[in-house]
Amino acid sequence: MEPISAELHALHVTVSREFVTDFKAARAALSHVIPDGSFEKVLHECLRRTLRDIARRREGAALRPREAPAAEPTGRHIPRTVLREVFTRDEGRCTYVGPTGVVCGSTYQVQVHHIHAHGMGGASTASNCALRCAAHNRHHAEQDYGREHVQQAIARGRQLSLV
Repeated sequence: MEPISAELHALHVTVSREFVTDFKAARAALSHVIPDGSFEKVLHECLRRTLRDIARRREGAALRPREAPAAEPTGRHIPRTVLREVFTRDEGRCTYVGPTGVVCGSTYQVQVHHIHAHGMGGASTASNCALRCAAHNRHHAEQDYGREHVQQAIARGRQLSLV
């Protein structure tokens, strides 16, 4: 994307046949909302809906709300109420503070980090959780468990995803 004015950016992209097919289907599905079928309007509406869907999942919006969680969560599962509180408190950004005192602030591949490691008895509570980008979450995991252990865990996870 290249800015051409304060309000406008130029976007040049090459897309696949599959993208074109999906775009045409999205334009048709949104024709009641965007009657002129403008590429920008359709794509923008798709982006808005995607972001809204991700926010709902992240915040734990459920069709059938579950019972309130126990006061002190147990197990590896992080309750939706805790996730919602952590994402709101940390504003969806990595809260890692580097050696120079600068906060990372990244919103890319944000994950929930247990300040006191879960595998070492840390609870899945909002006070023990913070957001970290994938790189900083891995950095903390390597500090807690060692680089070799983390690499082995990642390799096991990749093998399971191939099955």
